[in-house]
Amino acid sequence: MRKATIVTLILIYSSLLCIKSFALNNQTVTTQNIVVGLITFPPFIQKEGNDKCYGSAIDDLQKIFSEHLYTLTFYCAPPSRIYRDFNQGLIDITINVKSTESLRANIIYSQKYYEVLEVVLYSKESKQNQKVASIRSYNYHGTRQKLEFEGYEFVDVANTKEAIAVFLRGGTDSLLSYRQPFEHYFNDGAKKRRYAAFNVSFTQKSFISVPSYFAVNTKNRKAQEIVDKIDAYFSR
Repeated sequence: MRKATIVTLILIYSSLLCIKSFALNNQTVTTQNIVVGLITFPPFIQKEGNDKCYGSAIDDLQKIFSEHLYTLTFYCAPPSRIYRDFNQGLIDITINVKSTESLRANIIYSQKYYEVLEVVLYSKESKQNQKVASIRSYNYHGTRQKLEFEGYEFVDVANTKEAIAVFLRGGTDSLLSYRQPFEHYFNDGAKKRRYAAFNVSFTQKSFISVPSYFAVNTKNRKAQEIVDKIDAYFSR
């Protein structure tokens, strides 16, 4: 009788363990979808196709949120769209400088900066005019206003690649750009002999260096948790 009781207890215990294991394996795990909207900024952020992003910044974010509790959705777009979508709460994370006037509300910046951006004026040695190719809506932290005060006239285009083309083809004798994307596109074009027909010598004048940060939207109820994970990753 005692032996039968022990066997019964063992069977009950085993059954409870099986039930518990089944429950754990089949419980619903809530994953958080994080939308990352980025402005193309080679070599850290590059665009392929319509909105698909790639580059070291994307790689870093995928490592930070590699746990199964998170899913990341990336898209790259012009600054105006990124600013609009962020302010409307459609973007959880972007990368930007703290002085961007279009990103003033509902925002927490990471404590650790991501990259330092350097603003440079490139001018042809044979400069004959005061025209400057530049990206539309970028003021380059006050540099544009300084040059306009000095008499420079700006020719605005959509992106850095177009600005370089205008500059090299003679549309302007100067170019205002961040150093990193300019060097990326210029060196890539030189390798592919895209600019072989334009034998241009130019000077460089550095104006300002500004750190960029991860910016998290406070409309996401887990904004602080997201920022903490980013800072923890870059503090290792």
